[in-house]
Amino acid sequence: MNRSRTTTAPLERPAELAALVADLEAMLTRLRLTAIRDRLDNLLEEASRSVIR
Repeated sequence: MNRSRTTTAPLERPAELAALVADLEAMLTRLRLTAIRDRLDNLLEEASRSVIR
């Protein structure tokens, strides 16, 4: 089976990213997937540090 990939444009505004992250964190918390939430938080911190540099 061959699946087509959909690509999305990168988020242009930090507020959009922050809103998406907040929504995702809330969903993961409700599902009690704290390990995934913690890892996501770490990855986002690393990404923001690399953007700042």
